[in-house]
Amino acid sequence: NLNIADPTIGAGVVFSTPKFFASLSMPRMLSGKASLSGETLQYYNQHAYLMTAYVFPLAYNVKAKPFALLRSVPGKAISADVGMAVTSNNTYTLGLFTRSLNSYGFVAGFDLGDQIRFGYVFELPVNMKSMSN
Repeated sequence: NLNIADPTIGAGVVFSTPKFFASLSMPRMLSGKASLSGETLQYYNQHAYLMTAYVFPLAYNVKAKPFALLRSVPGKAISADVGMAVTSNNTYTLGLFTRSLNSYGFVAGFDLGDQIRFGYVFELPVNMKSMSN
């Protein structure tokens, strides 16, 4: 039984134009550790994220958005998500992505008005090594 309060702090920065997006963030700048019976337990690490995307017009009301997300965790290999999404009428989105070539997935989304967006992501690992990352 371990009951602790462990505050954390995070920060990020975003640069955005109508066609380009880039962000860098670290949601948990402090690592979460606790001691129990002389043993140190680490219950979360710092994660750093770098994301970028660019919008290309394909046709009237159809846009392509290639994107990349890099994630860094101390002691682990850098994880890279790379994909492409296509948006129609600024309302419907479909896309495909890969996570470090160990898993593949698709994204789908649509707007339910000016303030609400519904999205779904499905990801499927292609080897057991990706399950341990």
